[in-house]
Amino acid sequence: QNYLKQTGLLRQARPIMEELVSKCNENAYLSVLRGQKVVYIDVVEANQPVRVVSRIGAQLPPYCCASGKAQVAALVEIGEDIEKYVALPLKAI
Repeated sequence: QNYLKQTGLLRQARPIMEELVSKCNENAYLSVLRGQKVVYIDVVEANQPVRVVSRIGAQLPPYCCASGKAQVAALVEIGEDIEKYVALPLKAI
């Protein structure tokens, strides 16, 4: 968390997340790819009676969450090797 605070990621992302929630009325999550896991670092929740809840600090393999898939796809776009992500064995969570 200290590293993220120092880079200003949380401060910069929060207003954008709040705008997304106000326009879509759905939760907005901020996550980072750390090693072979996606780590949720912030959330702005919508005012919905039924919603998906992910805890801050939760870690998931990138293949089982939208943010993980998007981040791995972004690595492909910049020419990074993604073998360590696509070679992960699929496990039930």
